[in-house]
Amino acid sequence: LNYNLAAADQPMPQKKFLRIRLKQIKTNGRKNQNVMVDWVITQPTDVKETDSKRFFQEVYRFLIDRYGVQNVISAYVHMDEVGNTPHMHFSFIPVETLEDGTEKLNVGDSVKLFFSDETIQKFSAPVKNEKKEITLNIKKLNLKIDRMMDELNLRK
Repeated sequence: LNYNLAAADQPMPQKKFLRIRLKQIKTNGRKNQNVMVDWVITQPTDVKETDSKRFFQEVYRFLIDRYGVQNVISAYVHMDEVGNTPHMHFSFIPVETLEDGTEKLNVGDSVKLFFSDETIQKFSAPVKNEKKEITLNIKKLNLKIDRMMDELNLRK
């Protein structure tokens, strides 16, 4: 039931991929340095069960455009956790490209950049239902989830 949407883009074992990619980018060299970020994206309750895979594929495309497919570690979709709504763990290496083209690991600033209140508000918006779940709102890119779900006929 669970699957990795990034398997074709990044087929290596995760540790091997991390070792290789971290050699390609500038790091501070510390052994205890944080090297990855993980988004958890929950499927909205009004997505039809039959359209779940399609929903996560669209979200995956959005995220690889945002963070770079070359930085994706994995994108595991969990469908079988009892009592939980289907969700995806999108893991990536936060890389900043400097003015000279050098790629630099940037976990510290990534927390500010990727997870600032402004970014989170743009990336997710509260859904007004009984559970008050958080769902994606990709309004900034004119791909608002509600519109995408309607266009793709993903609603129950």
